[in-house]
Amino acid sequence: MGCTVINRAWQSLSGHVVNLDGVLHQQDIKGVLESWPKQSCSNLGNAVWQTLPYAFLWCTWRMRNQGIFRGKDTSCSELIKAIKLTTWEWIEVAKEGAALKREHPVAEILLNWENVTTGD
Repeated sequence: MGCTVINRAWQSLSGHVVNLDGVLHQQDIKGVLESWPKQSCSNLGNAVWQTLPYAFLWCTWRMRNQGIFRGKDTSCSELIKAIKLTTWEWIEVAKEGAALKREHPVAEILLNWENVTTGD
């Protein structure tokens, strides 16, 4: 999985957010996580948005390892879906994550990502 796939996945998941300019120019992962902006959206959107950078890093790492150690190529759409599903699984650690998951189907994240993460 090359940088092109990762960059396209990142653009697909966060390209609609206007306040990310300074985040990507950080020197390291810690800087990215510390400068990750808050979003003004629904409770679900906030939980998803705050979980996104961790899920992105985790899924990218896992899929790169699958390519290196198992010879498996991953498409951009597969990476995006894995990130969205991991985000969905991990929002339970948020204060009201379990309740959010009961109130919103996973399809909401899979099909309406931009609306969920921007509050539109």
